[in-house]
Amino acid sequence: MKFKDILKPYGREVATILVLILLGNVFALALPYSLKIIIDDVVIRGRATLLNEALSFLLLIVGLKSGVNYFHKYCIGVLGEQVLCDIRRKIYWFIHEMSLDSVKSISPSQLMTRVSTDVESVKRFTTQDLFISFSALMNLIFIFGLLLFLNFKLTLIAILPIPFFIVLYLKSLPHLKNQHRDLRRHWAQAISRINEVIHGLAIMRAFSAENHEKDLFLKSQKEILGVARKTHVLTAGIWSLVELFSFMGIVFTLWAGAFWVTQGSMTPGELIAFYSYLVMVFAPIIQLVVINSAYQEALTGLDRINELFRLSHCAASRRSSQIQMPLQGLIEFREVFFAYPNGQQVLDGVSFAVKPGETLGIVGSSGVGKSTLVNLLLGFYEPQKGTICIDGIPLTQLSLPYYRKQLAVVLQDEFLFSGSIRDNILYGSDQMVTDCEIIQAAKQAQAHGFITRFEDSYSTQIGERGLRLSAGQRQRIALARALLKSPNLLILDEATSALDAITENEVQETLKHSMLGKTTLIVAHRFSSIAHADKIIVLDQGKVAETGDHNTLLSQGGFYSELYLEQF
Repeated sequence: MKFKDILKPYGREVATILVLILLGNVFALALPYSLKIIIDDVVIRGRATLLNEALSFLLLIVGLKSGVNYFHKYCIGVLGEQVLCDIRRKIYWFIHEMSLDSVKSISPSQLMTRVSTDVESVKRFTTQDLFISFSALMNLIFIFGLLLFLNFKLTLIAILPIPFFIVLYLKSLPHLKNQHRDLRRHWAQAISRINEVIHGLAIMRAFSAENHEKDLFLKSQKEILGVARKTHVLTAGIWSLVELFSFMGIVFTLWAGAFWVTQGSMTPGELIAFYSYLVMVFAPIIQLVVINSAYQEALTGLDRINELFRLSHCAASRRSSQIQMPLQGLIEFREVFFAYPNGQQVLDGVSFAVKPGETLGIVGSSGVGKSTLVNLLLGFYEPQKGTICIDGIPLTQLSLPYYRKQLAVVLQDEFLFSGSIRDNILYGSDQMVTDCEIIQAAKQAQAHGFITRFEDSYSTQIGERGLRLSAGQRQRIALARALLKSPNLLILDEATSALDAITENEVQETLKHSMLGKTTLIVAHRFSSIAHADKIIVLDQGKVAETGDHNTLLSQGGFYSELYLEQF
């Protein structure tokens, strides 16, 4: 994405703003020339009749300029909000399509920095600074034209210091760009750490790590100030150069102009008009210098946004065939191999099948690939080798949105959104669901009891990520959310790990009835969660080590039996 691509959809609005800028510049240039007429023709030559005409003309110009400026600012303000919403929408839509590997490669705080700070800097440049630079450039062209018209030799004297300034300025630009990039990077790292500390306050306090975090914060602030000082040294130097060369030009012009007025080769009105235009010249030059600094900052922000866009999409989102079919519940893993980008081999030729309506339990040591199986089944990843089939059709050929609409998943660290309990149970379901159906799902998840003990019951606000609830309460609301969909396939990944044994048994009994005739996959460390499963697979070193029901596996005295005895 480039700056021109951002403004391309708004060609009509941009053209309107440019016309308004040109009109405003023309009206602004009328005042100095009017001063020349008033001084030379009215004051010196005594043509008093011109005074009223000149003042009336000036009043008209001022009124027109005010009107043009109003519409100019209004159009730029509206365009800025449109561009801001457009860029944020593109980033947000892109995040929805990113692969999980790409999402994990960048922290949530860094994503937020790109959506907020970086987008703001890009928006500010494209919808404000860019037009200001155009206005400044047009001003320079018009003013230099008038200066040359008024006095060619004096114009050459006025611009004599400018080439020296341009050379020095161009040499400083690469350093300024690099320092803006370093400053933005340090700020992103600091914000990321602050975000982590906010979410981990309990852990920080439990380990008495307040001073450690304060030291890290002070260290990051010291680094930021160091980079900021270097940036401001350059910026202040550029400003000083602008002022130096501006005053030099004005001094040389006044000296030469006053000498020519005394010699009679230039009128006082021409000198005042020339001086007024000359002062107007340096304002656009200063604007261009300041805008270039904003350009470097916006360019850094745009580079960071493009870094995000260069991350890979989810491969599934680029499929050419998108089969939509009702889910019956037959699941087959056929010689599935999977390794993460870091080279870690997780699954090594895994094969198993689950018939429609069966309950499959998946157990194994930590890190053996149980959750990876779930991610593959959800279409978050694709295996390097092998095939995952749903009702005999490879998962890669299915429409993932349509497929996922027919299943539900509950994870160990279940995520809830800010809002009410009712909103979270309804999440992902038909909004026409009745309150009776919501309550029934909550009862099945053993959540209705604690929900009704809240003062606002199902309207209770649970805070960001559900932090006002306990881990067990969050899991039961997540389970109610899944059961409300009445899915054809239910996936439970350590879904009852935060529940006490009594509540877990009640939930398991409920699931037996609510998922009767539907396929269920249960990933668990607790053997009580899978003891009732029709089939259990045991993963060990990336392979299916054992298969059977609970009693059969125990009687074999193999790896499953060892895990069971270790737990009990």
